Amino acid sequence: MTRVLVAGDSMVKYVDQYFPTRRGLSVSVAAHRGIRIEHLLSMIAAKLASFDVVIVHVVTNNTVDSVNMCMDKYRQLAQGIIESNPTLHVTFSAILPRGQNRYREGLSDVCHSMSELSDVCHLNGLYRNVNAALAQLCLERGFTFLDSLVDSWPAFLSRDRVHPSRLGNKVLADFLHETHSAVLQGVQGICMEWVGSAGALCHQLGSRSSCTWYACSSIFSSSRWTFRCTSSCLENQQGSHAETRH
Repeated sequence: MTRVLVAGDSMVKYVDQYFPTRRGLSVSVAAHRGIRIEHLLSMIAAKLASFDVVIVHVVTNNTVDSVNMCMDKYRQLAQGIIESNPTLHVTFSAILPRGQNRYREGLSDVCHSMSELSDVCHLNGLYRNVNAALAQLCLERGFTFLDSLVDSWPAFLSRDRVHPSRLGNKVLADFLHETHSAVLQGVQGICMEWVGSAGALCHQLGSRSSCTWYACSSIFSSSRWTFRCTSSCLENQQGSHAETRH
């Protein structure tokens, strides 16, 4: 059974109530209200050994940080996760945009409303830039980046225009589940072994072997995965190793 931990701030607080049941997949949520990127690792480190995948969704409370500051903190978080559990596959969920607070609708303070709108636009601009940098980090490190919900997200915000509505929680849960399930299905049954100094890849179908996938912080910039293969996968590969480590 694949064990998935969704870790982050209050944005993911209720998604566990909406995750669809699926045989072979166990999902747990660790949501910490007010948590910042730099504090998340200390809250989840003890749990990481029990999971195969971690989906990180955090940055809502780092609103005063620059793009570079956010990325330094993301790198440290990712490194800490891998050091806590080197076999864990790391996934980052993109930062979702905000809207203008609807609880203030009807107020006569037009200046305040315009100021708030300006702040929202500034934050969403920051989020776009962080998402672009985070996507590049994931590409370089072999992590998974989930960002296809960003454009449609404003329709699923609650009246505070920060957190998801009830429907938004369901949409977010479905999104995290479906997109990551697609990633897992895409690699099931494939074994990869690094052999020789030239770096030849040996591909074998899962029907002839048993595989467990791993995060790839790899010298292969285009590869997101490494695998541990049983001897049945490598029985004809003399001198090869049964486990690939990157």
